[in-house]
Amino acid sequence: MKDSIYLFVLITVSLSVSAQSSIRNSKELDSLVRAIAAPVYNLHHDEAVRQLDALAKRIPLHPIVDMLYAMNIMWGTMPDPEPENFPEIEEHLLQTISKAELMLDNNEDDPEAIFFQLMAHGLLAQYYSEQGSTFKALREAKRAYNGVISGFSLKEENIEFYFPAGLYNYYREKYPILYPIYKPFVWIFRNGNMEEGLNQLHYASKNAIISKVESTRYLAYIYLRYEAEPAKAYDLLAPLVSLYPRNLYFHTLLLEAYMMMQKLDEATVSINYLILSNKWYYRMNGLTFMGILEEKNNNNPAYAKSFYSRAVALGDSHKNEGMHAKSLAYAGLARISDLENDVSMAKKYYKKASKLAQIEAVRKESAAYLKNH
Repeated sequence: MKDSIYLFVLITVSLSVSAQSSIRNSKELDSLVRAIAAPVYNLHHDEAVRQLDALAKRIPLHPIVDMLYAMNIMWGTMPDPEPENFPEIEEHLLQTISKAELMLDNNEDDPEAIFFQLMAHGLLAQYYSEQGSTFKALREAKRAYNGVISGFSLKEENIEFYFPAGLYNYYREKYPILYPIYKPFVWIFRNGNMEEGLNQLHYASKNAIISKVESTRYLAYIYLRYEAEPAKAYDLLAPLVSLYPRNLYFHTLLLEAYMMMQKLDEATVSINYLILSNKWYYRMNGLTFMGILEEKNNNNPAYAKSFYSRAVALGDSHKNEGMHAKSLAYAGLARISDLENDVSMAKKYYKKASKLAQIEAVRKESAAYLKNH
């Protein structure tokens, strides 16, 4: 049942810490808001809290403060918050909504308040979904959707709306292509346009304020997973890794780009960062990419098999997470099994890789082998 709401979440939700026009009434305040982005994305949690506390004293009733507190926790716990983190995230998002509603009491058309309502409802939808709270997630997704539709007419007034508008335009059309089972249901949503969505995300990544980072990483993800254009993703991700070297999520996406461009040998530093992480998700990705490096670049299948095996063992202990890296590792094990003339095991691994695959290359590779064996 949880999967049945992903359509609603994907086309309405985006992670943003965007500062809006009406709070940028002084260069000093604008500078303070911008400065908070650095420790948030570079995972300096305590420094971010210190700066947020200072911002809260200046604008205690503004929704951006609680939104940024929530974002700081989310990025510190990427790729997924632990269950004990969610109550605090939920409270900050509810406070964001409450403060936005106070702004709307004064002006029901306030684009800033609409924006923060949209983002808070969308994030709540995402996390309720991950908790398996289907009714709550659908409720929040519907509220976020209403905000997205309102935002279409507000883009020229406030450039931050290019971000959710771009996500909506792209995923509204792409998601039913990826998951045809949802095609009968999407007619209730306003039509999108994938090309326009990509253009809007590009515009936000270049011109938005703090949502620049979120626009950039979502755009890179789309180019990696759905558009198969790793060079474009690389151009977006390399500056992020340079600006925020402690952010292992950005390193992981950059490694995907290197892999797809067959240039993993240029990224061993990032691979080792992941392997040394204290979070299983990043270790699994690091082990997978090291396996690919040993197999493809160093022609060392024995070493590659060791890394792949460690990756899938780690991934299999977290059944519902990290599917992309697991699919790559299983495909690697399949290739090595075939090299060892163990067709039965190769077929077994390819079936697992295909089931978990999130990119077309793995699906095609698996299908071709299974068809011929």
